[in-house]
Amino acid sequence: IDNFDRTALEHSILECQRQHPDKTDDGTTLDDGCTGNDAWLEHRLGKGQVGRRALALATLLDLTLMSHADAFVGHLSSNLSRMALLLAVAHHRRVIPFWSVDGPWCYHWRMCCDVKLDGTSNVC
Repeated sequence: IDNFDRTALEHSILECQRQHPDKTDDGTTLDDGCTGNDAWLEHRLGKGQVGRRALALATLLDLTLMSHADAFVGHLSSNLSRMALLLAVAHHRRVIPFWSVDGPWCYHWRMCCDVKLDGTSNVC
């Protein structure tokens, strides 16, 4: 993203941590906009730190570049990763070699530990 400001991102994360030292990345956003993980683009987009157009163009460029790869390594729990793999299959007209670095699948989109037969688990 052209206007990526690493210093502003780091400041935002540190300020959030200073104001809410016990806040974890639990998927909730506090009234002041603190999320617990301000590095996530969707959180920064909501705060106006990233332009919608720039993010959309960067995402499309990433998908295009990944679709031309000869192999794929990624998180298949990610919608964009799955889309990139499908676009690569369409581009090459064959299934390309791929490896998923996901752990056990979890309904809460985080890494699961201690997955039991009944499907219950703990967040790592």
